[in-house]
Amino acid sequence: MRIIMSIGKYLKQIRINKKITLQAVSKELRISYFFLEAIENDDFQNILYAGMDIMLIDVDSFNKEIQAHL
Repeated sequence: MRIIMSIGKYLKQIRINKKITLQAVSKELRISYFFLEAIENDDFQNILYAGMDIMLIDVDSFNKEIQAHL
């Protein structure tokens, strides 16, 4: 049985397993905490991208595409 995990949950699990805080990742990568938190929460409709308008993606299509490649 395969367990399907979203990309956000997968990245968060890796970070937690390595005992790295989200603040540390934010500082090291120079990516805003808000942006990283939204990624980990699979909150793609609220991610701000490089000062542009809110990036909107079809979450259902995105999830289907991810699952097809697992």
